[in-house]
Amino acid sequence: MTSEAFVWIYLPGRTEPVVCGRLDALEDGAYSFFYGRSYRDRDDAIPLAPEVMPVTETTFVGRRAGALPGPIRDAGPDAWGRYVAEYRKGTVKLDELDLLLHVHGDRIGALAFSPSSTECHAAAPPVVTLVDLEAAARGVQEGATLPQHLLDALLHGTSIGGARPKATVDIDGSQWIAKFSSTTDQYRVVRWEAASLTLAQAAGIRVPAHQLEQINGRDTLLVERFDREGADAMVRRHHMLSALTLLNLDDTEAALASYPDLSDVLLRHAHNPAADRAELFRRMVFNILIGNEDDHAKNHACF
Repeated sequence: MTSEAFVWIYLPGRTEPVVCGRLDALEDGAYSFFYGRSYRDRDDAIPLAPEVMPVTETTFVGRRAGALPGPIRDAGPDAWGRYVAEYRKGTVKLDELDLLLHVHGDRIGALAFSPSSTECHAAAPPVVTLVDLEAAARGVQEGATLPQHLLDALLHGTSIGGARPKATVDIDGSQWIAKFSSTTDQYRVVRWEAASLTLAQAAGIRVPAHQLEQINGRDTLLVERFDREGADAMVRRHHMLSALTLLNLDDTEAALASYPDLSDVLLRHAHNPAADRAELFRRMVFNILIGNEDDHAKNHACF
């Protein structure tokens, strides 16, 4: 069991990370984080989360045993990522620190994790095709034995969160998320998600570039990553926080999240509160009208 991990961050406009603090496993099962002195002394240091985790000497502890501090939880893999990581490692269960360090791919947002306070190497994505990735995602769900390079490729994409099968791919120098069909789907979920994005765009909601493809005869939704800018060695990562973190809630408290409370956070912190709150209202109404049953606080985020 790992007892500590160093948290690194790609600061705004930078293409190389700097160490910002350390994450520790406590004896009571909780996890704590504190900012390093070198980071606190930086003129360009930013907080991992406004209000919740300002850049101070304070030690921040997860809200319950087994829970990571919110911004760090946001950067970790979700159900699909955990499933693939444990499948690849042949382990029944990985603890949170092992999971953060084991899944070292191109995770969502601008955080990275390393066992070292002096080195943090981002893993390059293995070169595989969408055809291979779709087959590998299906194979993992069916318990198949897969080549190591395909498991590595899948694992690289599991850091982007979520419960459904997905992977990250490079398309013409830009990074995209490939969202695959699941073996448990009772209807064509991927096609409906693509339709929902198209409808949202027609309703005046900002959505990322996306396209529906047939890979191995099954629906695959390609969505351009909105937390990345640039290409190749000049990629800049945008730090992201879920609404769950912005509202200072734990996963067990997700039902307490509300649109009015998130609107209040935008009023206090958004660069353009009026425009962002109007967009939030539009999204709320749209989600109601299309019957979105996956509208929860981890599916809303801010840069």
